[in-house]
Formats: sequence, structure tokens, C-alpha cells
Amino acid sequence: MFKLPVNTDMNKVTVATLLIIVGVCGRILLISYANIETVLAIALLSGVILGGFYCILVPLIVMLISDWWIYTFTDYGSAFGMGAIIGLTFFTWTGYVIIGLMGRAIKPRVLYTVKGVAMVAGYGVVATLIYDLWTAFGYWIFLTPRTSNWLFTVLAMQVPFTIYHLISSLIFVPLFTTIFMYVHEHGIPYITTIKSPSDNKGDAG
Repeated sequence: MFKLPVNTDMNKVTVATLLIIVGVCGRILLISYANIETVLAIALLSGVILGGFYCILVPLIVMLISDWWIYTFTDYGSAFGMGAIIGLTFFTWTGYVIIGLMGRAIKPRVLYTVKGVAMVAGYGVVATLIYDLWTAFGYWIFLTPRTSNWLFTVLAMQVPFTIYHLISSLIFVPLFTTIFMYVHEHGIPYITTIKSPSDNKGDAG
């Protein structure tokens, strides 16, 4: 039977599991909307909130599970050959790992306050630009002639998608930062049973 190391922080394991679930479900449900996605926010938060190896593990697991589902149950990859799919996968996966490492780098400076949420959101904008440049470079390498003219063409075509991606990040990064900072600090909220006045009378008797 698999056993977690003795020094495993179960709170971090719980947060990491929730991040993975949100990342996978969000990517699958939003696959039809160009560059509206949850994975970038999840990758960034895996570094900001959890740090350590989680900043690599969480985004890779999200991409592994969601890519398997997408390429198995949709025709998303039908327009690409296997070589292009493998090449693009390298750039998308490593792109999210880069974002996770960025989150880990800023973790010591992030406070669990409104100002901290705003700071992470700001880095989310920077992370989005870095990710889109990185993946556009991959698209240029694997799907177009590798000339400088085509590189500029790919970057120009990327602009509207980057705008959508920035909107996505400005929505999901602060939203998820607020939620997961709370969960990391206080655990998962639960509803307690409220006794009725008659129950209290019964207890008194």
C-alpha cells in the first residue's frame, strides 16, 4: 500500500488536490472558449500558496489528465499530426511549469491580504504574457515555416487570443487566489447544524 512520507503536510495535499480538480474541470469545461482557461491561475497558485515540488507537480498532473481527456473524447487534435501534438504539448506543459516556478519565486513576498491578492493578480498578467509568447514560439516551430516573417505573423495572430487570455487571468487569478488562500489558512468551510429553540429546551430539561 502506498504511504505518504511522515512529514507530509496534509493541508498542502488537500489544497493541491483541490487545485488539480479545479484546473482539470475548468480546462475541460472551457475548452470551446479560446484562451479562457483556469490552468494558468492554478499553476501560479501552486507556487504562491504551496511552493516546493507542488509548483511543478500540480500543473503537470492537470495537463496530463485534461490532455488525455481532450485528445481521447474530442476532435481537438484532429487538425494536427502526432509530431505537432507532441511538440505543442512540450511548450504548453513547460509553459505552465514556468508559471508555477514564477509563483514559487514570489511566494515569500505574498501576504494573505487584499494587497497580496492584488499582487498575485498583477503577476498573473505578466505570467499570461510570458506563457503566450512561449507557446506562440512553439506554434511557430511546429506548425509554420520557420522564417522571421512567419514568426511576426504568428505573434500578430496571437494578439487577440492574448487579450482573451488576459481577461481570463484577471478573472480567475484573483478569484482563485482569494478562495485557496482561505482554504490553505483555515481549511475547507463546513456547515454546522443549528439547533432550534425547542431542541435547546429539550437539552435544558
